[in-house]
Amino acid sequence: MKEIFEYVEMKHFRAKNRLFRSATWESLASDEGFLNDDIYKIYEELAMGGVGTIVTGLTDVSPYDWSLVGNMRLCSDCLISDYKKLTDTVHKYNCNIWTEINMNEYMRPEWRIVKVGINDLVQEDIKDIISLYRNASTRAIKAGFDGIQLHLAYDWFLNRFINPAYNLRTDLYGGSTENRVRLIKEIVQAIREDNPLLHISAKFSFFDDKNGNFAIEECVLVCKELEKAGIDSLEVLGGHSSKEKGIKHEACYLDLGKAVKNEVNIPIILTGNNHSIEHMTKVLNEENIEFFGLSRPLIREPNLPNRWSNGDKTPAKCVSCSMCYTTYGKRCIFNNIK
Repeated sequence: MKEIFEYVEMKHFRAKNRLFRSATWESLASDEGFLNDDIYKIYEELAMGGVGTIVTGLTDVSPYDWSLVGNMRLCSDCLISDYKKLTDTVHKYNCNIWTEINMNEYMRPEWRIVKVGINDLVQEDIKDIISLYRNASTRAIKAGFDGIQLHLAYDWFLNRFINPAYNLRTDLYGGSTENRVRLIKEIVQAIREDNPLLHISAKFSFFDDKNGNFAIEECVLVCKELEKAGIDSLEVLGGHSSKEKGIKHEACYLDLGKAVKNEVNIPIILTGNNHSIEHMTKVLNEENIEFFGLSRPLIREPNLPNRWSNGDKTPAKCVSCSMCYTTYGKRCIFNNIK
């Protein structure tokens, strides 16, 4: 029987357990992407708490993309030392750390900065995008990260590029699923040229069909193409649906994870209302989904993995109210109640 708390291996990667802190936007970095003591404290608490791997919050690859306040950044070499301090802090506790590299809008650096939509990108823009991701990945290696995760979720740039509702291109980057994933493939190939032993994951959230339901068939095809593109693992989740509210929908995207797992051979990280260690163990053994992402439960209980591994198997205290997202540093409101 497979267990949550056992050493496991993926391609170019080894972890002490199957639990991931899924990327969480703390909104604490400076405008330039420099880190501060509050960020280091949050990540040290997580690492001390026993999670096997931490994925950072959104980490921008472009110096001109200002979509959210407080994003981390790997768009300049001058940032590497701050992020090396972050990885060194996490590694002290036998915990891995990936950076989630990200873009929301492509900003063309001309005589003025110009936002260019997906359907208006020319070949030079695409080359620049690939270079931005390639350079950010090289900085991540220098900073000591154990892997990178491409952010392909929540209608951000690469998710929109994949989604036929946004991508209306008629060239090699539009139309078929294979064509819409072509940019991801070229990004992965460029990263591999410099860093052949780097674990490259992708966080992919399912998008809707025209009727407001998850486009499961098309999204599974996307995941198959991502595997062909050279992605080493896939974090699978929905698009911030109502199922994430409250605790009545345990492992709320299990149906999506199962649909992907039936068609791909790379490891799957299932994220979305994972509150019960017993339920995750059942999914691990019955569905062969190998890893599990948690965000809000670790905001309320950074020590949750240690609690579970030490024998207290009661579910996470988190009630998935999402009020943490309204606080400084995304902290649990219940932890501040005296």
